[in-house]
Amino acid sequence: MESLIDIFRFFTISQLIVLIAAVLRSGIKREQAWATAFLCISVIAYLLADWEAAHESIFFDPLLLLTFCVPFSFWIFSKTLFDDDFQFRRWWWVLLAGVITVEYLIYLQCNHLLFPLTDEENIIFQLLHYAIAFTFIVLAIVEAAKNRADDLVLERFQFRNIFLALCAAAIALTLLTELAFLNTSPPIALELFQKVFIYAIGLLFALQILGAKAGFYKLKEAKTPSPTTPELDQKMIKELTRLMEEEEIYLTEGLSIRQLAEKMSVKEYKLRQTINQQLGFANFNAFLNTYRIQAACDILADEKHQDLTILEIAFQLGYNSLAPFNKSFKQITGTTPTRWRKQALATDGPLAK
Repeated sequence: MESLIDIFRFFTISQLIVLIAAVLRSGIKREQAWATAFLCISVIAYLLADWEAAHESIFFDPLLLLTFCVPFSFWIFSKTLFDDDFQFRRWWWVLLAGVITVEYLIYLQCNHLLFPLTDEENIIFQLLHYAIAFTFIVLAIVEAAKNRADDLVLERFQFRNIFLALCAAAIALTLLTELAFLNTSPPIALELFQKVFIYAIGLLFALQILGAKAGFYKLKEAKTPSPTTPELDQKMIKELTRLMEEEEIYLTEGLSIRQLAEKMSVKEYKLRQTINQQLGFANFNAFLNTYRIQAACDILADEKHQDLTILEIAFQLGYNSLAPFNKSFKQITGTTPTRWRKQALATDGPLAK
């Protein structure tokens, strides 16, 4: 049984190495490629650190440090996968360094009794390790659930929950296995199941990357509309444009793609597909924001609306608070609403259309 575990261990490691190479050589956006590679390297380190033969190796401590990165790297991976506005924050490096430091101190205490503590206090140290890991798993799952309804990439919309749930289950299974057998070795059968499960997840990732089912990842170049748009899509785009430009339905607060599909009497999945593939938007809010922010620019540049506050304008345009309006405005125009208004009025007109 132990030899079977090692077979799956090294099958999985070799598969993850191939996956890393495929990701880095593909057309996936850089942030997603490196986040996926980081997660794979962390999992490889876990599989090797879990191998009894590696415990006496000089590489064990570096492997251990990388093992502590698994939950963090899983969280970052989920953010790059599901957040279309993902930007890496420098303070995350500080967070990662803090996590590794705390985890290593916990390891030293539990295995080498760094501090003279009672058994109960040592158990608290061990539980802290699991608390840190579960926190990042929960954050990753929240990332997958957040903005799910606005996702216009059909493949990602259909698979995001089950795909991330499987990955979360792999890490949770590992943590629960270790937690259930805190001071003893887990049954060999359970350990084998864990390795097979991680192998299956790695295989699923590999199939995605190698093109068996594209859609989870964003390519570096935006997808261009099909030169031969079906007649149904042409009618849908025409009606969609009319609703946006003539009826200004984008002003509806909290407008969802489901409500818009019902208004147009079309299937929701078909509308998602059309806005994504024909108009080039990956997120429904990003689509709405192109109209809302253009309208905001016109209002801010109009002397007749000088008495309106930025908050009042945001409410008029369908935003339910000021923060998302300011964020969207700066993403699209590169400046703040206040500065835009000041410069636009100073030049007797809007800065740009």
